[in-house]
Amino acid sequence: MTSKDANRGNVQRGDLCWSRIGVFGDRTCGDLAEHMHCHNCPTYHEAGRSLLDRELDEDYLDLQKEVVARQKDLREWTLSVTVFRVEGEWLALPSAALKEITEARVIRAVPHRSGQELLGLANIRGELVICVSLRHLLGISGGSPNETITPIVWPRLVVAEQGEERWAFPVEEVWGMWRLDPASIQKTPATLANDASSFTRGIFDWWELKVGLLDEESLCRAVRSRSR
Repeated sequence: MTSKDANRGNVQRGDLCWSRIGVFGDRTCGDLAEHMHCHNCPTYHEAGRSLLDRELDEDYLDLQKEVVARQKDLREWTLSVTVFRVEGEWLALPSAALKEITEARVIRAVPHRSGQELLGLANIRGELVICVSLRHLLGISGGSPNETITPIVWPRLVVAEQGEERWAFPVEEVWGMWRLDPASIQKTPATLANDASSFTRGIFDWWELKVGLLDEESLCRAVRSRSR
């Protein structure tokens, strides 16, 4: 039996020859002259493959099952929304409904069609996207936000997507993403304007403010009807 065969036999029995007689040991292995380093030896490679091929420990499998279950529960428990401001109102849309948030763009009016609700078209990465005014759709009156969230405000254009339909709307500022428990969403107050209530899924507490969670499907239908 060659020294290489002997080493492989030792590895199969759990004897890591590279740490005993290899470069990490006393360097008495007869194969070092040929391979220069244990990393180049087939015995070392075979040991690495055996680690990948070994059966998983039952305790490890149980632990991974618990991790996956917790992650699934977390995904079901949380809803990711993007919070933004239109005039003096803080609103939100499910983050999954947003395609991108970009800097304010020039919106070109559509002759005989643009108005208060339908603003016109904006060029977003070479594509003409319909732009609407949430202020007029929701009946939001002008005013300043109830509380200053950031010292610097940058107007943005939010691009939403529903199926194959894409549309955009300008906002005064975008705060960012927020995760909330769907069970914490409260019913829309009866005092809310009728225009706004028809597009709102409910409200939720955000810091010390109330944020209206908009319904992306209702908004998309409204945009579709106004762009025809």
